[in-house]
Amino acid sequence: VTDDSAGAFAATEQLIQRGHTRIAHIGNEYDFTGEQRLNGYLDALRKHGVRPDRSLIRMRYPSREWGYYAARELFELRNPPTAVFCSNDTIASGVVNFCADRQIRIPADLSVVGFSNTQTAEHLNLSSVSQNSDRIAGAICSNLELLLKGGSVPLLTVIPTSYISRASVADCAKPFRGRGRT
Repeated sequence: VTDDSAGAFAATEQLIQRGHTRIAHIGNEYDFTGEQRLNGYLDALRKHGVRPDRSLIRMRYPSREWGYYAARELFELRNPPTAVFCSNDTIASGVVNFCADRQIRIPADLSVVGFSNTQTAEHLNLSSVSQNSDRIAGAICSNLELLLKGGSVPLLTVIPTSYISRASVADCAKPFRGRGRT
């Protein structure tokens, strides 16, 4: 498995280090991965003395539509976020689409980070957490080889993540108050 909590922690910490304190999280509920990524986000906020704001957390489906809808909800708040950490790149692409529709500039008005470092993230020039698919494939092959030779495999193999910085994150200048509100 990917170290989802550590990856989410690193992504959120990057946003905090860029001066963001109103960091939203849009994730997926009802699964272990979504829970781990939410926990990493919350742990990073707490470590850096940023009080978690439950109004900035949206959990539902791992889809582009959900990302769009959740971004709309966040920008209806009186004090919208300056950054969003999404639990996958698909959700993040929905946020990007919402911002394009509302003339919210990424990263000038809103910094956005995804998770998985998919081709979608590359195409959108989106900062993302890489799950290191080569190491995952290598671990699967090693475990399979052990099984075929009659050996025992570890119950859990945790693969570290890495943060990939692209053009969707900028320093926080000031809270966004303009064009995106409905």
